[in-house]
Amino acid sequence: MIVLWRRVLNRFVENSARLPASDQDILTVADIYASLIGFIETLRDDFDDMEAQAKELTSIDNYTVEAKRVPKRNLQ
Repeated sequence: MIVLWRRVLNRFVENSARLPASDQDILTVADIYASLIGFIETLRDDFDDMEAQAKELTSIDNYTVEAKRVPKRNLQ
């Protein structure tokens, strides 16, 4: 997860720094938002790369949930 969020937050910070400039017009702002949308849409394709990076960082190969929540039945 940290690899994913690091990519997302870095990209948003870079683009957020460009937005408040006084010389920005509406078309430039629309292009910045469109690039962010495109970036988010391509993240799914990069999952294997992010997973490999995360495994290198943590050296954990098996990341299944060890503790599962017990479902409670609604009695209403």
